[in-house]
Amino acid sequence: QAAHVRIYGPQAYTLLMLVTCLMGLITYLRVRVAIGRFSLDLDPNDHPFRPLVPTDSLLGYLLLAFFLSVSVHLSLIQFAPGLSLAAVFLLDAAALVLAIVAEQLTLVAAGRHCHRATPIKVSEPVVDNVPPVR
Repeated sequence: QAAHVRIYGPQAYTLLMLVTCLMGLITYLRVRVAIGRFSLDLDPNDHPFRPLVPTDSLLGYLLLAFFLSVSVHLSLIQFAPGLSLAAVFLLDAAALVLAIVAEQLTLVAAGRHCHRATPIKVSEPVVDNVPPVR
């Protein structure tokens, strides 16, 4: 039994890491879009889906994308040992760039969808919960 763990353990944990990182990125995007929609419900003039703005959400996503790139690297080393080091690093970089582009395209699409679906309401300001006198 211990021999099976030594033989198949690294491959199983590498595959588990890859799937976990991929699902983490997808979940992070879904939560970010949901929070952006909620933000638009609170303030229709807000712009939560601006691409390439260095916010905490973008930096968190970049960290998850880096972890995905590391898991792709480990997967390639485990499952394709014949690849050259240059090819492995190229595929790592491609995974990172693909994750970042997917995130930015998701933000653009969500922004267009939300602004199209939510009309901007212009109302008079309410001060201290008292409507303006006419």
